[in-house]
Amino acid sequence: GKGDPEKGTACAQIAFSSTVLLNKVDLVDEATISGVEKRIKQLNRVVDILRCEQARVPMHKLFGIRAFDLTRVLEEQYMDEEEFTTFYKPKMDTTISNVGLRFEGAIDMHQFQEFLNSLVGDEESAKDFFRIKGVLNIVAQNEMFVVQGVHMLKNQSFTKPWKKGAVRENRIIFIGRGMQQRRKSLTEGVMAFVVKKLR
Repeated sequence: GKGDPEKGTACAQIAFSSTVLLNKVDLVDEATISGVEKRIKQLNRVVDILRCEQARVPMHKLFGIRAFDLTRVLEEQYMDEEEFTTFYKPKMDTTISNVGLRFEGAIDMHQFQEFLNSLVGDEESAKDFFRIKGVLNIVAQNEMFVVQGVHMLKNQSFTKPWKKGAVRENRIIFIGRGMQQRRKSLTEGVMAFVVKKLR
């Protein structure tokens, strides 16, 4: 019903997933399945939907190249906080929010990794982070550094080069429960790793 936190959480998890398993497809007709898939796509237009019965799905489909393809992060639209709130707020419970940052400067990789581990390094703290997604400019590197995380699971890698002469803008968004209450610590935490230029 309206305001049901479990319903809101399910919507949030679909919205920020790379792959969704659509289970029990053997119990309903094709029209019903198609209708559910359409609703899922309304929440997340780039998600891969895998149909399955009794939660059985070929493992290669889960762990294949597209199951957690980092380059897809670059292709997805970066959603700022206002867009997030407008689009997703009606579909979620009020505890789900986000903190998004966009800024210039080069980031110290070691310090950023330590900070990330402090957020999602153990199950208890990671459970509130539904999704972390970012494209970062790392000190002394010419390739974009992409990080994408779901709870404790995180994948990160250098991908394509920054365009010559283009502004290297860092973009990172934290989505989950109680993110607004963490706004100050998340913002200060990330910004602390921007390497100051020598005068």
